[in-house]
Amino acid sequence: MELSQMCVQGMWERDSPLLQLPHFDRALATAAAAAGVESVFDLMDMEDEDRQALLQMSPAQLADVARVANAYPNVDVAHQIEDADEVSSGDTVTVHVQLSREGEDEEAGVPRVHAPRYPKPKEEGWWLVIGDPKA
Repeated sequence: MELSQMCVQGMWERDSPLLQLPHFDRALATAAAAAGVESVFDLMDMEDEDRQALLQMSPAQLADVARVANAYPNVDVAHQIEDADEVSSGDTVTVHVQLSREGEDEEAGVPRVHAPRYPKPKEEGWWLVIGDPKA
């Protein structure tokens, strides 16, 4: 899963997620981290003036960053185990999972990923892995 993400974004797992945004380079990502901004969500939560002072970008560049950041996925996952209080070891279990994406427009279809290093358009995709973390 992580390899797939790294291939689509053209980044290593250890790279700053801010490098997924347009006009960001390693120096700017390092400066952002020094200012306590380590994620796209941290950047979005900043006051406009603070963000502009940190990024020092033209209005057109800031608009590019805002467009991509606003499309960045924010996903909530909820689950329910059918007859959870009756489950025993070795039983077949039915799990109902609901994934909801903030800002999702069902009529617009599956959003495209901002992945300028990927050779063709790429739609968002999600993995669901179910397991016992204690096992």
